[in-house]
Amino acid sequence: MWIAFAVSASVLWGLSYTITEHLMKKVSIPGVMLAGAVGSLMIASTAALVAGTFQKDIQTLKNDAPTSWLLAGNILIYVAANTLILMATKSKNATMAAMIEISYPLFTALFAYMIFKQTQFNAGTLVGATMVLAGVCCIYYFGKNI
Repeated sequence: MWIAFAVSASVLWGLSYTITEHLMKKVSIPGVMLAGAVGSLMIASTAALVAGTFQKDIQTLKNDAPTSWLLAGNILIYVAANTLILMATKSKNATMAAMIEISYPLFTALFAYMIFKQTQFNAGTLVGATMVLAGVCCIYYFGKNI
């Protein structure tokens, strides 16, 4: 089931990037970010209330300082990453920005190892990572005129 979720997310992200590029012709980056933040807050609040986990989450954050700091850091990273991809999209276009951003799984694996000492590689993922990196190089080199 995870693959269906991941592919569906990929389809929706592609649609979002396409719409975002056109929105930013008339709406500022902070305006686009505010819309995304409001949507995220609505979804998270509704999901937490429906699942009944909101109180448990608050207790966890109150009683577990490392988790609270990790969440705060993740919020800052989320804002920075969204700002940067919006800037890249506005500077070039949605397709090129998304094609380069797609290299993030390489960094996911790297940070999983560096921060949490988790090895999430096997021969297949290493071959795929190499192909992604080669693809990013091709996109950058051959896409300069787009």
